Amino acid sequence: MMPILSTGLLLATTLAIPRPECGAPIVIPYIQPPGATLTLPPGEYGRVAVSPDVYVAIGDSVTEGYDGRAYPGAPYADWTQAPISSADGRNYPQCGLSSGFYHDHWQFASHHVELNDLLAAALGHPVFILNQGLAGMTSTSYLARMSAPGWTQAMAALRPKKWLIHLGNNDPVPGPSGLQAIVDALRAQGAQPSDIFLAVPIAPGWSSIIAGLVTVNGLSPGPDFSDFLAHPQWLSGQSVHPNETGHSEMARRWAYAITSPPPPAGFFDDFSRPDGGLGSNWNIVQGSYSLLSGQARNSNAIGHHQAMIVGVTGADQTATVHFASSGNNGGPEFGVILRYQSPGNHYLVSRKAGGASQVKIGKYVGGVYTTLGWVNVPNPSVNGWFTLTASVVRSTLTLTLDGTVKVIVNDWTYASGGVGLWVYSGGVSHRIEDITVTVNGN
Repeated sequence: MMPILSTGLLLATTLAIPRPECGAPIVIPYIQPPGATLTLPPGEYGRVAVSPDVYVAIGDSVTEGYDGRAYPGAPYADWTQAPISSADGRNYPQCGLSSGFYHDHWQFASHHVELNDLLAAALGHPVFILNQGLAGMTSTSYLARMSAPGWTQAMAALRPKKWLIHLGNNDPVPGPSGLQAIVDALRAQGAQPSDIFLAVPIAPGWSSIIAGLVTVNGLSPGPDFSDFLAHPQWLSGQSVHPNETGHSEMARRWAYAITSPPPPAGFFDDFSRPDGGLGSNWNIVQGSYSLLSGQARNSNAIGHHQAMIVGVTGADQTATVHFASSGNNGGPEFGVILRYQSPGNHYLVSRKAGGASQVKIGKYVGGVYTTLGWVNVPNPSVNGWFTLTASVVRSTLTLTLDGTVKVIVNDWTYASGGVGLWVYSGGVSHRIEDITVTVNGN
């Protein structure tokens, strides 16, 4: 008997993830309550409970493990019988031998067995990596695979924490459209941008494309494998397939990308540029802004004006902005957007002037605004500057006005996202200068 500790499991059922190309389903038992112990009979080697820290690896034969660590011997119709596993027995080759063109792939183990050990040691808790690599996949063909009912149902049940994407090796011509569609599909299923890791594949021509996709979508950068072709000691000699040493290097790089927090992202703009548009660091998603005399100004159109900072995303965020009201009639509102997902899904930390003069913290969900906390304050002086600081650390959002904390609330609706400016205008152009932003974590 071998006791296996299960931590924080979600379901008391058994989920079978169909992989017809493998010849046998992947069976993952879930148990409750958290902290319970699963005792495995000797013949059930490898059937272990899955922690809530689930990672899904999306890719082609490189991800699947072709030419990785071989486990010679009798063909294994049941993938859990393979004599290779991670140190805690949670991760092992996830295909059994079957008939078909790629049947020889299933006597190899990919880098995920070793990656499990590295992540468990770094994070201090168990993980489960679901290997969804499949030989021959391009970024376009993988998108079709993701739309299959079995795939979508399995992902909905597993509720993965992170997505590890390594595609492009089989694409005939490098290009962003297929990978962008995959990112869009994952976002539609609820994945946060910072939980999607996008790797630079071994095949040449992808570095700038991947960098652009990471920046535009606010993704987490995955490992850069583009140097593998310059290191034949990591390759099997079969196209771009790594050998056992190469898969070990891939595990090390994935672990570093996942567990090494990026340095705090910083952003500052004093708008001291020639009159015109806000510039390439800004993306205006609603209304309009322009530069005039070294200041940013919303147009005098009645309505909301949103401008997002390009490439600045993360979990813990602090933004300090100087605003000046050009007139308090019409109920103008001056604010900072935190953890932005889309124009109708984000936090808003703001100061409202006019008949109801308040500072408040709220959130937009599906375009519907909800106030989380507020206090009354005097109206700002017309054409006088005031300083608004908005911050979110884990679930705590704080509003500070001219150096004094005014509102603190707690909310877990959004875990991470972008940062931007918000102005509601009743028909007046207001002034903004000196925005400073820091962002930490994914």
